[in-house]
Amino acid sequence: QLRTVIDRNKITDPQFDELGITGESELYELSFRQPLIRTPLEELALSVGFSYKDGQTFIFDNIPQPFSIGAEADGVTRTSVFRLGQDYLRRDSQGAWSARSQFSIGTGLFDATTNPSPIPDGNFVSWLGQVQRVQRLDENNLLLMSLDVQLTPDSLLPSEQFVIGGGQSLRGYRQNARSGDNGFRFSIEDRLTLQRDEGGIPIFQLVPFVDLGQVWNDSNNPDPLPRQTFLVSAGLGLLWEPTPGLNIRLGYGYPLIDLDDRGTNAQDEGFFFGVNFKGF
Repeated sequence: QLRTVIDRNKITDPQFDELGITGESELYELSFRQPLIRTPLEELALSVGFSYKDGQTFIFDNIPQPFSIGAEADGVTRTSVFRLGQDYLRRDSQGAWSARSQFSIGTGLFDATTNPSPIPDGNFVSWLGQVQRVQRLDENNLLLMSLDVQLTPDSLLPSEQFVIGGGQSLRGYRQNARSGDNGFRFSIEDRLTLQRDEGGIPIFQLVPFVDLGQVWNDSNNPDPLPRQTFLVSAGLGLLWEPTPGLNIRLGYGYPLIDLDDRGTNAQDEGFFFGVNFKGF
């Protein structure tokens, strides 16, 4: 698999408008996955990959400026990372278990960012573990539980840190509300089917949920974290699939821990919205 992601972003918070803070990044990734076991009930596979990411931040729209410890004087960060993964899927009559493990090994290839220890740079080792259970409670009731954990003995650049916050991560908080070298995220949601199509596929689903997570840095990382690093929220969402492959998600998450640096935009108020389309 070959993947390329090109990002261009800008800080839109009104209190930073005059600073014109922008960023750009490019990711190139090549990976190979080999199934070792593949049956109707289970699958086990190994994967290996390499990714290169180059990013830069600016102030006043076009003046290079670093905003994180570890970035170069012109705001540039580069990482060249080998990734070794294992994933497992097990189905049963009431649902399925899935688990994934990934080791990331940062190297100095292709002029990756290098700094003296303990300043974050592109040389690191980290592990990411993910577990999910899908449980069928009854015909119209599907329970989903997921846990993500990242651990590392190193100080990481922002692009490799564990992040929490946002509609795809920890609902009720803004995107990437907190990030750290290490962290965990747990989510539980109940999908209640309200309407199905003629083929029995759910069209509308009501989704009550609870999300929680925490981040922490390596003890030697010179980049301090905000005081509040544990987040928890509860809320209600709606899933709508008007046509096969098109999935629309919207909802509201109430932050049970009110952040000191909480803003006033829609994300900070707890609203989230997303559209996903799979054509093939």
